[in-house]
Amino acid sequence: MQGGKVVDFLRPSLLWGLAALSLPILIHLLGSRRRRVVHVGTLRFIERARARAAAKWRLRRFMLLLARLLSLLFLVALFAGPGIVVESAGGLVKRVVLFDTSPSMGQVIEGERGVKRGKALVGDYLEALPEGSLIALITTAKDSPGEEVFLSPGVAAGLLMELDTEADDAGIVPAIERASALLSSEGGGEIIVVTDMQKNSWRAVESLREAPYPVKLVDVGGGGLNRWVASVAQQGERIRVTLGASGGDLFDEVMVTLTNPGKETLTSFSERGEVNFTPSMDAPLSILNINVDPGGALEEDDTLEFLASADPVINLLLVNGDPSEFRLMDETLFLRQLLSSGGRVQSRFATRTVRLSSLSSDDIGKADVVWLANPGDMEVSLANAILKRVEEGMGLIISAGENLDPEGGTGALAKLLAAPLRDSVILGGEDVTRAPYEEVDLQSFAAPFEDFSKGELALVGEARTRGYWLTDSALSEGVRVLARFSNQAPLLVERRTGSGRLMLLTTTIDRDWSDLCLRPSFLPLIERALLYVTGNLRSEALPYMVIGLDELKPSVEVFDVEAPSGLSVTLRPDSPPFKPVEAGAHRLISSGRWAGGFVARFDPGESNLTRLFSEELKALGEKSGVTFSPLGSSPGSGRRDLSSLLALLLIVAVLAEALLSGRWSRMKGSPSMDVKGVFSRER
Repeated sequence: MQGGKVVDFLRPSLLWGLAALSLPILIHLLGSRRRRVVHVGTLRFIERARARAAAKWRLRRFMLLLARLLSLLFLVALFAGPGIVVESAGGLVKRVVLFDTSPSMGQVIEGERGVKRGKALVGDYLEALPEGSLIALITTAKDSPGEEVFLSPGVAAGLLMELDTEADDAGIVPAIERASALLSSEGGGEIIVVTDMQKNSWRAVESLREAPYPVKLVDVGGGGLNRWVASVAQQGERIRVTLGASGGDLFDEVMVTLTNPGKETLTSFSERGEVNFTPSMDAPLSILNINVDPGGALEEDDTLEFLASADPVINLLLVNGDPSEFRLMDETLFLRQLLSSGGRVQSRFATRTVRLSSLSSDDIGKADVVWLANPGDMEVSLANAILKRVEEGMGLIISAGENLDPEGGTGALAKLLAAPLRDSVILGGEDVTRAPYEEVDLQSFAAPFEDFSKGELALVGEARTRGYWLTDSALSEGVRVLARFSNQAPLLVERRTGSGRLMLLTTTIDRDWSDLCLRPSFLPLIERALLYVTGNLRSEALPYMVIGLDELKPSVEVFDVEAPSGLSVTLRPDSPPFKPVEAGAHRLISSGRWAGGFVARFDPGESNLTRLFSEELKALGEKSGVTFSPLGSSPGSGRRDLSSLLALLLIVAVLAEALLSGRWSRMKGSPSMDVKGVFSRER
């Protein structure tokens, strides 16, 4: 140390490369001239030449040796990361205070939150700084640009008091890189990190590369016992709760409480970190609160919400437009058999079958979805009643057949179609140049039927259809084609009207025009269609989304995403993904109905309060070339990077070596030197 300054290196282990300085010295010694005996008649001319060249030759060889030594010295020092550390109380070094605002800083340490302890410790440090010091304050929050303006310690202390934990945390490593970039633009300084040393916050520290300045640590403590709700999952009617723990025994007995707001509260004791509940859920969707007691040092993770779903019974009215006394010829035979085959599908639908001739407005009023199978003409009043119910939220599916004639009779059926019909096509006639059937184009399936393009559901592509209706879907506003035949004729189309949906299957559900009803994928296709038109097909949102990591991608439907605070964002198909910023349950509202949702939470890794020991951090710092040390009592420490200066000196030394050796440019009237520093002769 000299004059309050000390030269240090970020990677001192690379200084072993200075041993290479012996190479130029060795070359210099090997190139020394040796006396030779030459028999000549007179020595007068030789002595005169020697006297003139000796001094110049020795000086040039010495300068060449010096240039080579300096080149190696500067090169090794440059790789070692040179800098000057200022250790004077009066030094006005610029500092970046990096405050850890990760959720783990909310843990209670000796009666107060970690974030409060950090504010107090840094506040005392800022008060001790000399007048004229400059401070920049940044945090670890992912979307926070940081207060990247250097301020006086007093102003920085005021901003410091406003900080609190943020769920959207990016970790300390990216924040250190941001702080280093800020200091580099200002000529250097030091970084002060206020943290609880929680391991999750220091993830990826080995990848830290852009940090040429020393990092001083303000450790607020922590690492106490903590228990939290790690995950909640639903399996049928059962809710499974899994707990996590750090700093203590996971198998200690704790009490877990499940609350269904406005209905019931269930309590159970856990001895192995897992609890099962079977709450009563009447509504299709319910927000449950799960709490663990005792929790631990971090209170924010003692409670976790969960969006539970209960499959409602859907009232399906199956309208037979082509009844037959012969059972195998009945239009709705295969559909009725599938829906009454037992299992989950039968429990989802309460199916009632009526003939089109006996269909009444009362029947329609009790239905959640109506399926018109090969319908013929109907009364205008009945069609209007069906359309009104669809606008109120009922679903309507029409499957085609030979009875379907939208222009015949009253023409009332036309208003119930998802798309206008153009003509019917019957294959297998006298035209032998045309295939007798059409197959389903698996790549044409659109959301929410895209699963049918792969896996076992793709067996629907083997269905052979010899009859279907052509539609004018391209000319109709609001019509969406969900599936097509191999010739790109529509197979399944839909259109929204009011709060409900109209859907059209352009072929039959019996064997008259297609063998689709015989394929193993027919039941999943029918179930998906019924759930979709009734609004009971749950969105594919993750049950939990980590704030700052996960995002909700838009679907083909328009949803309103309602946050816990009540703020609502409309998510359209062309909207950017929705990134939650609030912790808690988010609702997905479609046409005024609660259609699904998810729960946003901070990174569960923040609940594990296990600390990173100083020895571990030191070892990680050596791998990445970063110096970590506790914040000392001296308030005037800082570091100036010398890499730019050494790089300039290295260039000068290399150019000097090139000129003296004569490799690239020769001095006029001066012969070049070889690698040993000996003048070569001109040929």
